[in-house]
Amino acid sequence: MRRFQGLLLVLLIGSLWGLGEAIWGDLLFGNDVPYASVYVSALGLCTLSAGRSLLDRPGSSTAAGAVAALFRLANAGLFPCHLLGIFALGLGFDLAVTLSRRVARMERAPFLRASFAGAAGAYLGYGLFALAATYVLRHNYWAPFGLPKVLSHTFVNGSFAALAGLVAAPLGWWAGTSAARLAERRAGWVPAGALGASAVLWLLGALIG
Repeated sequence: MRRFQGLLLVLLIGSLWGLGEAIWGDLLFGNDVPYASVYVSALGLCTLSAGRSLLDRPGSSTAAGAVAALFRLANAGLFPCHLLGIFALGLGFDLAVTLSRRVARMERAPFLRASFAGAAGAYLGYGLFALAATYVLRHNYWAPFGLPKVLSHTFVNGSFAALAGLVAAPLGWWAGTSAARLAERRAGWVPAGALGASAVLWLLGALIG
């Protein structure tokens, strides 16, 4: 039962992030807002941190990223770089949380741990995305420019995203822990609530898309 509940929470967090990507991402990228990816990443890091406060298991953030990418694909069309960026951020955040566990002081300071994971997750996510887009996907916006563009995206855009993550991730952690306290009062309703909320989010995505 606990494993099934964990899967439902991953579905909920990924769907929530996916809806934000479909709405907020399309608005920002559609209007050519400078550093649009930074604002979208802040939303993603906030959502991922909330999810990790509810389900602190290795791999859960990566799985949520996969769900969010699938949500965007289903409701906003095929944009390979956007989908790759979503998944890479989830993976990067997962790795950053794992790194934070190696520092004993962070285990005793969850908001500090969330800030570290937000900043480090942004750098890792941006770096993984840039490398994959350049050398695996070989997208025409990335491949011709090689390593200089990878480094620029990772350490320039990534630094802005890391600064946003320092604030967004602790906010997400606070929201998640607050939701967890409320859920404890109706623990038996959590699976049904997560499934129902996810269904509503996918319905909203279909209507908006």
